[in-house]
Amino acid sequence: MNKSETIKDDVKAVANISSLRMSRQKRGWTQKDVSRLSGVGKSQIHDYEAGAVYPTKKNYNKLAQVFGWDTVHIGSKRIEPPRQTQEIVYLATLPDEPLPRPVKFTFEEGHTYHITERQADPRKPDSRPYEFKYEGQQGIHHVFREVSGNWTRTYTDAQLIGKEVDERGKNAE
Repeated sequence: MNKSETIKDDVKAVANISSLRMSRQKRGWTQKDVSRLSGVGKSQIHDYEAGAVYPTKKNYNKLAQVFGWDTVHIGSKRIEPPRQTQEIVYLATLPDEPLPRPVKFTFEEGHTYHITERQADPRKPDSRPYEFKYEGQQGIHHVFREVSGNWTRTYTDAQLIGKEVDERGKNAE
């Protein structure tokens, strides 16, 4: 097979084949399902997903009809695309909005804090206001010790999002 028979030089087709596994899994299909629907051999689908080879234009067009991709030209003939097409969004077309900054919580050792859900539910044990003494940070975890029960509790910054954190002042030791 010569290079012109494959989709290697078609950027959009290569992008579609590169996302073949994800497109298949998103639909809950196995390689065998795609093979049955498209008429392309299961071992060939495996090779395409592994990036081992590019499909021929003929096999690509069979897959394109199953997944709703635009087909590629074969010689002077063009296979008409299916009625429904899947829109591909390239990363270059996404807006240049800055990513949100990660939330960072800071605590002082020896200070006490109440940590509760924003809307406390007395039926949930985690929503009662416990009084915690901050002991420090271990990796990404903030380590607290419950003042009256002496048990420990850790929170990451992500786990503290949505919680009410109320500082109670420094403990006198």
